[in-house]
Amino acid sequence: MKSMKEIKRGLCVWLSIILAVTMLVPYQTEQVQAAAVLQSSAIKNYVESKVGQSYPNAMCEQFIEECYQALGAVRPYSCCASKSGNDFMRSSSSANIPIGATVYFGNCGGGPCRRCGSSYYGHAGIYVGSGYFVHATGGRVQKSTISSWANKYRGYGYCGNFTLADDSGQDSCSCSTSYAGNYTVTANGALNMRSGHGTGFAVAAAIPTGTVVRVTKSDGQWAHVEWNGSSGYCTMQYLSKVNPVGAPQIQTWISDTKMGSTSSSFQKGNWYYLCYRLVDLKSGKLYSEAGGQEDYSVTETIYNPDGSTAVTQNYGKSDNNWVAVRANNIGTYKGVIKVTGGFEGTSTVTFDIAQNVNPSIRVWFSDSKMGNGLTSGTKGSTYYLCYELSDRNTNKRLNDTSPGKYKATEIIYKPDGSRVFSYAYDQSDYNWIRSSLDGTGTYRGTVQAVIDGKTVEGSAQIKISEPVIERQDLYYGDLNGDGRATAVDVSMIIKAANGSVTLTADEKNVQI
Repeated sequence: MKSMKEIKRGLCVWLSIILAVTMLVPYQTEQVQAAAVLQSSAIKNYVESKVGQSYPNAMCEQFIEECYQALGAVRPYSCCASKSGNDFMRSSSSANIPIGATVYFGNCGGGPCRRCGSSYYGHAGIYVGSGYFVHATGGRVQKSTISSWANKYRGYGYCGNFTLADDSGQDSCSCSTSYAGNYTVTANGALNMRSGHGTGFAVAAAIPTGTVVRVTKSDGQWAHVEWNGSSGYCTMQYLSKVNPVGAPQIQTWISDTKMGSTSSSFQKGNWYYLCYRLVDLKSGKLYSEAGGQEDYSVTETIYNPDGSTAVTQNYGKSDNNWVAVRANNIGTYKGVIKVTGGFEGTSTVTFDIAQNVNPSIRVWFSDSKMGNGLTSGTKGSTYYLCYELSDRNTNKRLNDTSPGKYKATEIIYKPDGSRVFSYAYDQSDYNWIRSSLDGTGTYRGTVQAVIDGKTVEGSAQIKISEPVIERQDLYYGDLNGDGRATAVDVSMIIKAANGSVTLTADEKNVQI
């Protein structure tokens, strides 16, 4: 039987063992403390101050936990980045990462964790904005770009379940105003409005179900929300867009000015505008003015008479606009307005371009280029066959009315019907050809023009005669040296003056 002294000694040993074990068990009560709220700017400034300092290699998770802990967060004491990622990852998106959030990357080649065996997340750091994060690697603290680790990026979260108060200004987000409009809250009970994109940001307000809020922009997941005088961020999951007006009516017409009145007549060569308006029938206002919220796009297309596309233009969310075409072809043009998106519809309008030129032609002979008209002339002289094309409707020269392509052909005919000379001009609404008319009789000139398939012709005549010399006193003498003055000598004088007239005369009198 043991003595009392031995029993006391044994009890002391057991008490010592129990006390020692108790002291070795980590203190766990801080794990259930309320989540801390950290300032984004404080995290950014603190971790950036560590850049360049030495830090043990392969201890990236310890580095970020120590940073958060120094700023007031509860440290989770994760065994590795992979364990931390499994516990605290919030989003796999690389867009709109909150400043101060934990960023996680894939395995860096070190193999699975010796404690938990996980290897999906192999590295971690702290995001500081503008595409950069701070992390411990290679024996020191470094600042790197997310893009340089893009092939390993896994997502972001909040190591230790802290929440962020975004006082530093979140990165410029990629949100679009195309989501703008009024939305109804559909969450059960209330929808949290937070201080930044993501559930890691602090809750600024709780918006009751059924409340209508204003969304100014969104990335499709998180929205910039205005409500009750406050601004914040809400998930789009529990927001339903309110459309106060129905699908608008598409009003379409053709005008000769931008968004002008409807044209009643159309002429070839003029510019015409395919115009449209999207109008709310209840209010008579443009869709946007009536409060329309749907996203849509409009495509305007004008087709040529042969069916080919003359012009096409796409507008994003424009409830009134136009496109223009120059109508250089004869036939029916078609304009089509097509609306797609939140509402859809098509409207078509046509307009006809007829032969709007009523051409006329004037043809005449002259003794100079485009000079005055003549109906008679002298054998051996040079004369010009002239023409001018004009439009009867406008009294303008043809080219001033944009007639399209045409050709004018001039021909001069001898009295016997054979050709003297001809020439063809392209796109010339006035011109001439010239020729020496060496015979006598009536010469004829013709001009033919083919304009957009329509032929117009004109002609003129000129009567060519021997030259006539009026009677006058003539000095004559022995010009040929035969010792006497005869009609032969007078003839030589006339030939010298004209080269084509022969007169007969006696020795004393000249008969003309």
